[in-house]
Amino acid sequence: MGKSRIVRTNVSVILIVLLTVSGMLSFPLITGGHAATSTAPAVIKELPQTYAAEKSSTSMQSNQINVFQYNSKEPAPMGIADYGIGYNNESYEYNTTSFLGIANINYLCTYNNSLSNASKFMSFQLNINLVFYEGDTEYVYWVQDVAFLNTSSGNHLIYFIDNVWNSSAPNANMHNSTISGNGTVGNSSGTYFYYDYASSSLPGNCIDLQYPSTIEFKIVSAITSNDQPEVIFMYNDGHGWVTYDNVVFKFVNDLTSDCGFVVNGNNYNPHGDYYDAALILGGPGDGSQTNDISSNIQLQLEYWNGHNYQEILNAYNYGSDTAEGICNVSDSAAYYTYNGTLFSEVTNGTGSLGQIYNQYDIGIINLTSNLKSGSLVVNGTSYNFVNCDVNITLAPGYYDLQLYNSEGVLVAQGDFNLTAGEYLPLSASISYYTVSFTESNLPSNTIWYVNLSNGQSFSSSTNVISFTEPDGTYSYTIATTNKIYSPSPFSGSFTVNGKSVSESVIFSLVKYNITFTETGLPSGTSWILVFDNHSYTLTNTSYVFSLTNGTYSYSATSKDYKNISGTFTVSGSSKSISLTFTLQTYNITFTETGLPSGTSWTLDFNGNTHSLTNTSYTFKLTNGTYSYSATSKDYKNISGSVTVNGASKTVDLSFILQTYTVTFTETGLPSGTAWYVILNNINESSNTNTIIFSIQNGTYAYKIGNIPGYSVSSGSIVVNGNNISKTITYTKNAVSGINIGEYIIAGIIIIAVIGAIIVLIRKRK
Repeated sequence: MGKSRIVRTNVSVILIVLLTVSGMLSFPLITGGHAATSTAPAVIKELPQTYAAEKSSTSMQSNQINVFQYNSKEPAPMGIADYGIGYNNESYEYNTTSFLGIANINYLCTYNNSLSNASKFMSFQLNINLVFYEGDTEYVYWVQDVAFLNTSSGNHLIYFIDNVWNSSAPNANMHNSTISGNGTVGNSSGTYFYYDYASSSLPGNCIDLQYPSTIEFKIVSAITSNDQPEVIFMYNDGHGWVTYDNVVFKFVNDLTSDCGFVVNGNNYNPHGDYYDAALILGGPGDGSQTNDISSNIQLQLEYWNGHNYQEILNAYNYGSDTAEGICNVSDSAAYYTYNGTLFSEVTNGTGSLGQIYNQYDIGIINLTSNLKSGSLVVNGTSYNFVNCDVNITLAPGYYDLQLYNSEGVLVAQGDFNLTAGEYLPLSASISYYTVSFTESNLPSNTIWYVNLSNGQSFSSSTNVISFTEPDGTYSYTIATTNKIYSPSPFSGSFTVNGKSVSESVIFSLVKYNITFTETGLPSGTSWILVFDNHSYTLTNTSYVFSLTNGTYSYSATSKDYKNISGTFTVSGSSKSISLTFTLQTYNITFTETGLPSGTSWTLDFNGNTHSLTNTSYTFKLTNGTYSYSATSKDYKNISGSVTVNGASKTVDLSFILQTYTVTFTETGLPSGTAWYVILNNINESSNTNTIIFSIQNGTYAYKIGNIPGYSVSSGSIVVNGNNISKTITYTKNAVSGINIGEYIIAGIIIIAVIGAIIVLIRKRK
């Protein structure tokens, strides 16, 4: 089995080798972030300043800045700053994507009577310079991550704000059209700048900060998906890291170079200010000053070196670009004796401005390994890193180094002495072993993944995924792009212990419960569900299928009910499909004819009586046979039945007047005698003894025809829902005593007389 060790590059040292075979020494797992504390006492010791630069600028080179140009005494922005000026006023420059400022407050009280209601307010500021190029044009912006703190004893209210100032030219300004974020552009004495107050609802903002407390500020430079520069503002005051603003320079269309945050001791920026980075104490905004009444604060300023956050190599105890300042501050370099962590020690008292340490006062440990990520623990304090290297700025001292991989496994260890001004290059070669995952049952060319808890992810479209890891225990999860398959196991862990590891994964189709539930059918009613090319005859109200992801069609039917159909998509979860049955009805239209317009009529149908005046009426009915009847005064009743069988239908109702028989029967006439009756303007005659009329209800006058020698009477009748019979009696007229012969003789005589008269008249002519 292999050995792991930390060695000094090109330097002979005593090595401590970590052996992990059974029965050898084991080492406790030590985890934690950069700010992890040790059980050792936090003893602070002032850092010797053997090589600190003098304030005099006589040794300055012609191509470098003068750090005392704007501030040479208090009040000033006191804290810790990197101007790009090191030992013996030597200038340097570097750029980074992020700065981290840490303020450890044991106690703090400031006061300025002239600030009225804000007399006990002050600010912590992380101030840095952003540089990028659009085409050939350089843009410089001064950015601030700020905390305002009320230092009064009753309420340590803290809230956060950011600022962005345009330093690209002496009179440059900010405009809302060129920048976007959660804030807006404001005006400060004629200069326009961007600002944003963190929302009061964010964790750790607008709270009562209890001492002792640690406030961390972080600013990150990034590039958006639209290839535009972005600045990310964060804070952490014990409630976790909070990102409260993402500022994007939206005017940029041709980003040719993104320098990130720049520290440069060779030049001033275009606005005439420094390319510095500083974490300072000052007044509560608007160029205000305040006084340190009592304080005990440790300040750290770190930059991202591509692998880890590292303390700056050269430090001054004041900043310059900000207008806020503070008096009565003693600010010097110090370190914790138990772990060598450097910081600026701020207390109340008389102080002076200057460099508090440089690269010859401190030491640097550089450890190179083949770990993609891990942590280096120095005397109990952990420094997380990525990409194989870790660089740490420390006070001179004797240090125990422990190297852990990303799974928290101790893989190498060594003890080293770090001297002032020393750059200590170390290396550790870690043995890696092959880890293979083999899957089965996925379709060919399906992509699947093994994701490790340390952030690593591996994928393949074959059935094997292989990678290498050092000794340790690793948690993993399995995934695939084909979501209708599920891995078993979905998650787990494996242990690398000096040899290769093989794991198996079996994929199976993922099925989800799809529940069809019907409503609307009477209990026990049969219904048919056609689904996934199968037909199911059901009587229960619900049915459950297990289905893979996909889109499915279905239909449901039940006698006398409307058909139901649809589609649904299964996409990674169970689902319920509601089927609401409604009766299938057809239009049955009754249409009447024969009634005068507006005549009322009654329709009895399906157990209900409907009084109508319109000529038609429509019902919605299910299949079946139905009886009906229709009535109207003076008209014959209509009745029948109609059968509904899957189609609409029209039923014609033809009303016919209801008539009754009126029978006139004569008596008294000789047989065969013709006689007549006039009824309702109808003249009917007969040579029998009966004349019959058909007539509707009503009162009618009738007239009986006269027969010579007979007498007869006319009259009226009432028809009221029944046939009527009426007897007509002819009465023979009475004779005077002269017989018929006598009538004949008299007639002959009369005729003779008339004839004689006629002859006489003619003779006279």
